[in-house]
Amino acid sequence: MWLPLLYALLLAFLFYRWRHALPGLPRWAAVGVLAIKVSASLAYTYLRRYMGGTDDIQVHYEGGLLIYESLGDDPFIYLRRLLGPSGTAVDPATWVYAFNLNYWYSSGSFFMVRLHGVWCLLSGGNFWVHVVLMGGLTTLGTILAYRLCLPYLERVVADSTHGRTAVIPSLTPLERLTHYWRYGLLLLVLGAPSVVLFSSIIHKDGILLLLVVGLLLLGRDWRSLWHEWVLALAGFYLLYLLRMYPVVLLPGWVYWVFYPKQRQRGWHLLVLYAVGALSVFAADVYLLDDRIFRALLAKQAGFVAMEGNTSFEPVALGSHAWGLLLASPEALYRALTEPSLASAQSAIQLAGGVELAGLYLLIAASVAWMAYRRRLWQPLPILFVLMACYALADLLMIGWLVNNGGAIIRYRCTSLLLLGLTWGYWCMTPRRSQDGCADATRSCL
Repeated sequence: MWLPLLYALLLAFLFYRWRHALPGLPRWAAVGVLAIKVSASLAYTYLRRYMGGTDDIQVHYEGGLLIYESLGDDPFIYLRRLLGPSGTAVDPATWVYAFNLNYWYSSGSFFMVRLHGVWCLLSGGNFWVHVVLMGGLTTLGTILAYRLCLPYLERVVADSTHGRTAVIPSLTPLERLTHYWRYGLLLLVLGAPSVVLFSSIIHKDGILLLLVVGLLLLGRDWRSLWHEWVLALAGFYLLYLLRMYPVVLLPGWVYWVFYPKQRQRGWHLLVLYAVGALSVFAADVYLLDDRIFRALLAKQAGFVAMEGNTSFEPVALGSHAWGLLLASPEALYRALTEPSLASAQSAIQLAGGVELAGLYLLIAASVAWMAYRRRLWQPLPILFVLMACYALADLLMIGWLVNNGGAIIRYRCTSLLLLGLTWGYWCMTPRRSQDGCADATRSCL
């Protein structure tokens, strides 16, 4: 266990040396985030590996180890297995490898296999080093989420305290509390307990969150430099490899980055996604002979056949693509309310039900407070509208396809975090000014 500890100390040193990892907070805050992420990943992985049987994490690791072991025989074969296409016909040199490897036909799961194959170069095959390295990656995702939202919240706090946040003795008690708002933002980007847990373990969800937040941060500071183009193309390609459907971020991201800022409106994004969805449904029915619909139906059947604690019947998708539209309200409701306390069939699902109940009580309390303060309708920057649109599209896909309560908790962690950040900003914004927007520097709905 010395090697995982050595890597943990090395990552802690690197994050501590990153002076402005979390602007406005001491350097130990980044180390604290790393400790939370690594601890959550270690605890979950230990329980699953030694008390709850094997799962995808173990299978992905064994596949990566299989790739790594070919390095001693032939480095060229190692590179071909690591970087070559999967899910296709293979030559004799890789046939045995593909035959013995699960997820050969799943690009997202095979992405995790490739990642383990790379990490084995650093770990020599030590599984717990991979757990620590994943904690480092997801810590980076949390830091990027903090940096993404920080400028927006800084302006809100400056407006609410009239710029008097620098001199503590001159502040009222409420303003003194807002002086420490950056710690609140850090807690917000860490997210609910399920987000902390499932974005930390060696699954696709933590990397998905890192990519989505990274692309949003890249778009916010876009200057059209060559390396930004490379990073954007690489980010969207990796999103496509991981789960394919998160590329729904692309049209909104292109609008946000390239459409003139002074003409941007949040309702434009809503129309863009609504028209885009209807166009895809129509094209699938009239041009593609329900090819997309049949692929989704097969994916749903795969989840139904998957072993595990199934809490409820799958959403009925109908017989053609328009059925997806009709099933959307039920799918969204399912993704936002399951597993409930009544339907939970495992400890994780029960904890998820308790968490949801607490979150909805918190939302109800904040709505009552906003109504009392007459601040229910608040303008939102385009960034937060885009985050909400992506999250809702992601939740729709989860509701359409997944009927396993534990899988829903894990899959929705990215969307839950993005909606939480949007909700947090909405609750903090001051009352709308006379010009119709609380901040003239941002675009409103």
